Amino acid sequence: MSSKRKCTLLSLKDKMVILEALKRGESGSSLSQKYGVCASAISAMKKQGDAIRNYANKFTEEAGCSERKVIRTPRFEEMEEALYVWFLQNRTAGDPISAPLLCEKALFFNARFGDDRYFKASQGWLYNFKKRHGIRSHDICGEKLSVDEASADSFREELKKLLEEEGYDPDFVYNADETGLNWKALPSQSLEARREENLPGYKARKECVTVMLCANSTGSHRLPLFLIGKAKKPRSFRGVKSLPVVYGHQKKAWMNVHLSQD
Repeated sequence: MSSKRKCTLLSLKDKMVILEALKRGESGSSLSQKYGVCASAISAMKKQGDAIRNYANKFTEEAGCSERKVIRTPRFEEMEEALYVWFLQNRTAGDPISAPLLCEKALFFNARFGDDRYFKASQGWLYNFKKRHGIRSHDICGEKLSVDEASADSFREELKKLLEEEGYDPDFVYNADETGLNWKALPSQSLEARREENLPGYKARKECVTVMLCANSTGSHRLPLFLIGKAKKPRSFRGVKSLPVVYGHQKKAWMNVHLSQD
């Protein structure tokens, strides 16, 4: 059995040097031998040259792609090369990229470049891929949630004492609360190149509805969800005869006294 040929996974700096060499007229086969990569990898770099140059010009070496070369077998080389170019294109465009999305795209490119049945886009592979290319996670929008745990604990004890003193049956004690549902929200984090400054982000989408939930303290009875939208008759409801929720409307999709009394 012949041993698997080793290939070098190139840094962004190496790719820029190769692109300049191709521009000067050097052949792909000579560059393939010089850098120890497959000929198809040189071809892919040539096709995606504009995307690689744009990313390199924007973030330079601060993007985290070091000069260190990582030795890999050629089994995933084409897939990872295509995946990284896709990542560069989307980050340059300012699109947020989550870890699950990156894994999904890895499986897509794996199927396109030979469908290696042993490749699962595991967390271990993802960690190493991010490390090789200097990719990290970064918050791009959202707020940190805060909760007063002391007050919550105090209220729980007071309620328990009240129920015992008054003899209330827990099955008849209900609690209702509301929350906003941003149903068009994008991920609050994106993968980015290390030390990437002025991370291209986006404004949080404002399409929001309010959802009220209500159940008794034992959880044995749960009322249908109360959904509050802006439109009286949303277009998406056309042809729908019944809903699994109770629907109400208000111009800002907020709960008010009138809706709570319906």
